[in-house]
Amino acid sequence: LQKMSSLPLNGAILGMCNPLLDISSEVPMEFLEKYGVTLNNAILAEDKHIPLYEELIAKFPVQYIAGGATLNSIRVAQWMLGVPGSTAYFGAVGEDSFGEKLEQCAMDDGLRMVLQKTSGVATGTCAVLINGGERSLVANLAAANTFTAAHLETADAKDAVAKSKIVYTSGFFLTVSVDSILNVCKSVVEDNKIYCLNLSAPFIVQFFGDQLAT
Repeated sequence: LQKMSSLPLNGAILGMCNPLLDISSEVPMEFLEKYGVTLNNAILAEDKHIPLYEELIAKFPVQYIAGGATLNSIRVAQWMLGVPGSTAYFGAVGEDSFGEKLEQCAMDDGLRMVLQKTSGVATGTCAVLINGGERSLVANLAAANTFTAAHLETADAKDAVAKSKIVYTSGFFLTVSVDSILNVCKSVVEDNKIYCLNLSAPFIVQFFGDQLAT
């Protein structure tokens, strides 16, 4: 990042992955037990967990945070660079209030958000359930899984890629759109820029080796 101080910072770092709206609150053990959630754990939501999100909002004071592995990293980079608009982000959200909240939270942090908006699918969310200083996460990817390479053909997306100096993607995005990764990577390499891919988790290497090999 120190080297980037001499570069134009307008969208210099671009992230692309699965955005999730974190919904965070202190909750009693009874709430965790109701939905079969254990302390200090992270799980993907099953059907039985879907009502959890609305109940969390209705019964407890919640904090909304723009989240997801890559979006968190880009938010930190934006904070470190300090200049609004130094970073940009691609991902898919639903056409709903959660999508609007996620986009606004990230924009408030200074990011340029270039989101694909999918109708009929809810924005991805992650319930952050805090009890006694321990944290349990229940993630529902939903619309985050719907990103397509077609979004990269939009004027805003092309502009964001053109302005970027570094592009960063987590390995989790391999489960969503390999075509998008290859599309952006090809453009970045041709322009002698930097493309970064984080392996993210052991299961990415274990189950998505073919995608990594591309």
